[in-house]
Amino acid sequence: AGKTYTLNQYIKMAKMQGKRIAMTASTGIAASHIDGMTIHSWSGLGIKDFITDDDIDRMSFQPKMVEKYNACDVLVIDEVSMLHGSRLDMVNRVAKWLRANSKPFGGLQVIFVGDLFQLPPVTKGTDVIDFVHTSEAWAEAAPEVCYLTEQHRQGADSALLTVLREMRSGTLSHESRNLLQQAIRPIP
Repeated sequence: AGKTYTLNQYIKMAKMQGKRIAMTASTGIAASHIDGMTIHSWSGLGIKDFITDDDIDRMSFQPKMVEKYNACDVLVIDEVSMLHGSRLDMVNRVAKWLRANSKPFGGLQVIFVGDLFQLPPVTKGTDVIDFVHTSEAWAEAAPEVCYLTEQHRQGADSALLTVLREMRSGTLSHESRNLLQQAIRPIP
């Protein structure tokens, strides 16, 4: 619905106001689409599943790491639905420590971009999904949710758009089921 366009317009406006922006995403592909890097790389956490106070203390003795966290005003995290809640909690802890600020994310403005109806984070060896929006950091940040409501990729009255909308909400109508059944073709 124009998520990337809207994000790029926001970034352009913020930069005109002198804001320093860190562009990140939950995956490498998504990061490449916004000329950013993964949140894993930017945060200095890599692929760690947990972080100790000693880990954070070691990070605080790395001048480049401290400078990175303090050299931005806005942290953008794109494709946030694929980010584990525990990872967001770790970023929050590190940001507070390295910015010496107890506010959420050490006082950084955080822009979460994504569609929580899309793919969840990938889990290893468990059926429990660690959704980002159920994390402590998400609750602490108390983000204001903005929805993009206009469709630009398909026509507004498109049958495909109706099927997609119903699938997203888990309320597939009889008409949409029939439309999908009619699209089934034998494998050549």
